[in-house]
Amino acid sequence: MIVALAWFKSCLQARRIALIPGFLIVSVAVTACSLTVNQVTPSSTPAVPSDKGQKQDPSQPSPVKGVNPLPDQRPASETRDRAVVESVADGEPLGLKLAQGQLIYNDGDVLKGVFRVYCPTQMIRPTRFELIDATGRVKKQGDRWEPAFTPRWQAEKQLIAQVCLQ
Repeated sequence: MIVALAWFKSCLQARRIALIPGFLIVSVAVTACSLTVNQVTPSSTPAVPSDKGQKQDPSQPSPVKGVNPLPDQRPASETRDRAVVESVADGEPLGLKLAQGQLIYNDGDVLKGVFRVYCPTQMIRPTRFELIDATGRVKKQGDRWEPAFTPRWQAEKQLIAQVCLQ
């Protein structure tokens, strides 16, 4: 009986010894991950600005030193993929509309000019136009776009809706 207890005790100690390296490996891995996730980089400027008696407008976000604020711009979803129609005039034949404005495509391209829109067939032909890419470079310009086209992009579909439903 004593031999059996001694053997059982030695088996338990052997299992404990075998488990210790496993626990150490897991512990080191968890510590390394937490250090990587919570990594702190030293900064030469404080993250929180000092008050110095100045009051902040509560509707404005508090400024953080060392971070350049983004310019006041609308999100791309609001500024792209739309038609801006400045004026619409009736043309000949019946159903032809002449729309002064611009199409702002989802890639940032802007097509400005007078759009000849034939509402019965939804054909669009830009005239006196200029196509500018997102960087401001002129891609194409001219007196008359060849060939006329049907609306394919959201901006073109908005043009048809704004011009033909008036």
